[in-house]
Amino acid sequence: MVQILLEGLRADPRFEVYHVDARVSDDMTDIGSFRPQKFVRLFQCILQAWWIRLRHGPMAFYYVPAPAKKSAIMRDWVVMALCRLLFPELILHWHAYGLGEWAAAGKDWMRKLTRLALGKANLSIVLNNYNKRDAEVFAPKRVEVVPNGIADLFPDYETALREKREARAIRLRHLGLRRDKEDLEIVRFLFLGHLIESKGVFVAIEATTLANEQLHKAAATWRAHLTLAGSFASEEEKARVSAAIDEANKATEDTRPCVTLAGFLDSGQKKSALEKADCLVFPTFYENEAQPLVLLEAMSAGLPVITTSWRGVGESLLEAYPYIIEPKSSLSLAAVMVRIHQSDWHSKLRLRYADGFTIAAHVSRVADAIGTNT
Repeated sequence: MVQILLEGLRADPRFEVYHVDARVSDDMTDIGSFRPQKFVRLFQCILQAWWIRLRHGPMAFYYVPAPAKKSAIMRDWVVMALCRLLFPELILHWHAYGLGEWAAAGKDWMRKLTRLALGKANLSIVLNNYNKRDAEVFAPKRVEVVPNGIADLFPDYETALREKREARAIRLRHLGLRRDKEDLEIVRFLFLGHLIESKGVFVAIEATTLANEQLHKAAATWRAHLTLAGSFASEEEKARVSAAIDEANKATEDTRPCVTLAGFLDSGQKKSALEKADCLVFPTFYENEAQPLVLLEAMSAGLPVITTSWRGVGESLLEAYPYIIEPKSSLSLAAVMVRIHQSDWHSKLRLRYADGFTIAAHVSRVADAIGTNT
């Protein structure tokens, strides 16, 4: 999202943009860990910011605050202490949820220092209405809601995919019961994201088993198949997920596996997976979840989604969208999975993406918010 915003703002004649690449973690597994090397990298970034400020004069300081992780919070203390006074304006862009909730939960010195360091920003940009409460803990002068945007994975949707989606939706809506001698239809569910417990991976696996048990008892002519696509946070998590997959496949009443591990997908493979799927399942209860980009990717593909009422996750979807479930409930997910084949929301979700979640829409809204502030 930072790269997308950089490219968009640099193309806007209203702005002159200078960037410090402030990544101090090596990869996902390194995020939140404490290592002395991170502070060496951080001070190098601060020196770059000082040089830009001294060379180019007064400007706003745009910063993405930490999630509620101790080492990242300490990073914010250092950055704000050494940079904030040099810049006349502070713009905070909240990519994650949770820091404000944590900072408001007590009066110990760490929380007080965090509120002081990030307090009274000139502008706070949040991803949805739910997340406003997180930023408002720090008493910014102004808060703007600007949802994320992504590149259209299916720019040829109308000519290449819409007709396939509609034909598939019609076929699924006509799935019946008790036609014993016919081959079972497979309805393809896709889990796309980090394969960790709080993203709901184990909920999705268990729900697939429960859904298929219900379908078997009802003599339905179709079964649910779940594909898990994404990376693991650790070898321990990989072993747990693999064991859960094995257990689910042993429990199935049919000879074919009901859960498949696809692993990490590159951009082309991800596009193909979204195109082939009948539904995205994303039962997240991730503590720092703000606005999952995977939901926008699914909507760009005209793909029905089942997700949770966790924080502001559902705001990206349509008003009165029926497939939002309670977090951590495999029973609730299974109940929706057995009736999702009747969904006709594909065209509405595609329009929702096209109207509000493109890169152009995102960059334009951020630019307007920053431009108004400056």
